[in-house]
Amino acid sequence: MTISSLLRYFAILLLLSKYSEANQTQVPLKVTAECKEASMLFSMEHSGMDVQWEIGSLPLTQRMAMIRGYIMRNIAQHMTLEVPLFSVGYRYEDINLKHFYGSFEVIFRDTETLNISVTKVQRCLFKTHELIVCDPEGVVSVVTSTAMVLPQMDPNRTSLLDSRCRPEETDNNRMLFVFTVDTCGTKSRIDANYVTYENEVVLLQELSPARQPIITRDSDFRLTVRCHYRATAISILPVDSIPRNSLLTPGRGSIVEMRQGKTRKRSRFKAVGSDFIGIVRAKAAVPQAQQLMQDDVAAEPEGASVYVPVLVIVSTLGILFAAAMTMFCLK
Repeated sequence: MTISSLLRYFAILLLLSKYSEANQTQVPLKVTAECKEASMLFSMEHSGMDVQWEIGSLPLTQRMAMIRGYIMRNIAQHMTLEVPLFSVGYRYEDINLKHFYGSFEVIFRDTETLNISVTKVQRCLFKTHELIVCDPEGVVSVVTSTAMVLPQMDPNRTSLLDSRCRPEETDNNRMLFVFTVDTCGTKSRIDANYVTYENEVVLLQELSPARQPIITRDSDFRLTVRCHYRATAISILPVDSIPRNSLLTPGRGSIVEMRQGKTRKRSRFKAVGSDFIGIVRAKAAVPQAQQLMQDDVAAEPEGASVYVPVLVIVSTLGILFAAAMTMFCLK
């Protein structure tokens, strides 16, 4: 057998070996997803493939999970990701007073070939409580309750700043408003980082004949609804308004109830990233409530770390300890 024949023989064996290894390791990914009461659970069975999880256009990392509130677990046979409702990355549709649909997408990419192996989109039905959704098309959906308002009031008597904008749906103590940011008397303003749209849910006053004494037990009910969109997502801004069709990403939302009395938060969801679903309840005089809104919707700085407060505390304790030791030595 000649040397060229031997080389050809070994080349064929090498190719067959690589083909066999590829067939053994390239097992199709087994990815599942399920709906839970207030979250979604994604699971991937471990295989020979090195896989990168992606949320949107970003790779899933421990830091991302920590900041956004995702729950990652890596056990013997599976890697799981639990995504709480209202986390960054959700999309919402078909919102009504009973329920709404939330969807979430996870991409699984082969790190060797950079090809997408699996795209998993899970869609779940959730019960509706209180929420605000600021979607990329500039449509705002608000579900709020009057259950804690005294005296009790009829949700059918509420409207937005434009009194023609009435609830889409009501029950005994809740109402659903759906409107776009360029309608219903919505106001807008822009600063260095955000474009803010603001409207109010108010109680319509019943009309009385002129010169007739008025005695009312109506509640001093007023909700301020705000959606904040990143200014970097808007390319062209006219002088007098901000075009709704220029919004590219979901906004951050907040609801503040303003009433006379002491400031007190009743409930709130965490604001993280570009998506935000939140309820801020405040029993406050108007100036106090305005400050509360500004504080609660402040943007999280880019690259902010939860370890910063800990480092500050440790550094402070170190300085105090060094000062104490210096004084002790001087004595």
